[in-house]
Parts: sequence; C-alpha cells; structure tokens
Amino acid sequence: MPSPCKPRHRAAAGRRLPRAGVVAAAATVAVVLLLGGQGSFAFWKADATVNAGSLRTGSFVLGVPTCTWLLTQTGGTATGAPSPDPTTYAGQLLQPGDVVTGSCTAALTVEADHFSGHIEATVAQPPGSPLVVSAGPTISIPGEAGARFTQRDTSVTVTVTLEVPTSDTSDPAADAPDVWNADALRISAVQDAS
Repeated sequence: MPSPCKPRHRAAAGRRLPRAGVVAAAATVAVVLLLGGQGSFAFWKADATVNAGSLRTGSFVLGVPTCTWLLTQTGGTATGAPSPDPTTYAGQLLQPGDVVTGSCTAALTVEADHFSGHIEATVAQPPGSPLVVSAGPTISIPGEAGARFTQRDTSVTVTVTLEVPTSDTSDPAADAPDVWNADALRISAVQDAS
C-alpha cells in the first residue's frame, strides 16, 4: 500500500503541456494581443507636389468689324446730278436699282502653335427685306489663298453687294420694308477639323 505521505509531483508532472503546446499557446496569445491593438498601427506616407509648369490653350480672337459702304445710284443724287461712280453711303434713301457694296474688315489674332482655320461669312436675307444680295459675300485674307488662314496676326475682309430690287408694282409702299440691318452680315473664324 502506498504511503499517504508520498509526494505527488510525478502525477502532476504527467499533466503538463508538452513544449510544442506551450509555444503554440504563446503564439496565439501574441496574435490576439496584436489584433486587439490593430487600430494603433501607423503606416508611413510621403507626398510630393508636382511642379511641372502649366498647361495653356490657344484661341482665335476676331475683332469687331469696321465697315464702309459705297453707293451707286441709278437715278442720280438727291439734287438730280448723275452719280455714275460709287459714293460713300451716308444714309441716303435708296430706290429700286440702287446698288450698295459693303466692305467689312476685322482683325484676326491667333494664339496657337499648330492650327488651321477658316473664315465663314453669311448674309441673312429675311422675307420682305428691302435689299437683296447680288454678289458675295467674298472673303479676303492678306497673304492667304481663299478663306483659310495660318498666320498668327492678320486681318479679314468680307465684301458683299446688295441692291434694291426693281419692281413693277404701282404701290411703292408695297415693295419692301424701310430698313435693312447690317447685322444680317455675320463673320466667323472657325478651327478646321483635325
């Protein structure tokens, strides 16, 4: 019969975890501790400002046209004197057969390093207009052929000829309205499609 005073350390030693189990338990505790403090981790970050200059776009600038109008009167001047040569139009009242030629010039400034453009000119002729387009509009650009332009700074001239149509009606008031607005002539600078 075993003695009741016999030490029990051998039985207790038999219940100890093996060394590998102790290591695994310690690793588990370390992982749990690390995960618990995950929000406190800091990551390095570095920023740099790009200083590579600026990017600019070009433009076409078409100035306000200035126009001169020349009048050829078929019926003579207001005093009855003949007017075979064009005279400056200065508000004279027009009559059937009179011809008015307008020449409008605008400055064209191009800010671009590679470009191609052209000028468009149109004349609106609303119903009942007292003047009809008999010629033009024609476009002229110094040093350029036709309506295309490649120069940086130049000018554009648009010429149009209008006339008061003759009429067989016996009622002059029925011929046409009294006023033709010159803003019916429009000039545009347009970039060519690339």
